[in-house]
Amino acid sequence: MDDQRFGTVIRATRVRRRMTQRELARSAGVSDGSVSRLERGHVVSMSMRTVRAIADVVGVRVELLPRSRAADLDRVASAAHASLAEAVVEWLARFSGWAVRPEIGFSNYGDRGVIDLVCWHAGRRALLVIELKTELVDINELLGTVNRYVRNAVRAVEPLGWNPLTVSTCS
Repeated sequence: MDDQRFGTVIRATRVRRRMTQRELARSAGVSDGSVSRLERGHVVSMSMRTVRAIADVVGVRVELLPRSRAADLDRVASAAHASLAEAVVEWLARFSGWAVRPEIGFSNYGDRGVIDLVCWHAGRRALLVIELKTELVDINELLGTVNRYVRNAVRAVEPLGWNPLTVSTCS
């Protein structure tokens, strides 16, 4: 929910409870101006403590939803995914000449994502893009994701000084 919508929800619940902004402010222990700013969607300038105090009085629970342009945060926080990544990196270490980098992010012209593992063989100038899944839910989504990663892989590894002749995938 964006800040503007959140402010609208706070206002609507306050009005439904037949409270004025001043009454809400007093009950929450904040200034009248804080209630007004929150209801107008100016959440960015407010402390979480103030936002939660106001919301609590009108019976609204505030939850944080972290988002990232470069990372699938659920996956980053997933222990199973992390274990799988570690096992694959350990397996790849057995092969001579390969360098492995985890979680390479990219953002190119609206295409965004994080490649689970990028592997580089300098002698062959070969790039291997690996997408890890602990659970396969939708094969079409996986194929689309891998396709997007391949399209963006060369630019994603430029900062590493890698200039591949070939790009391969493994899922």
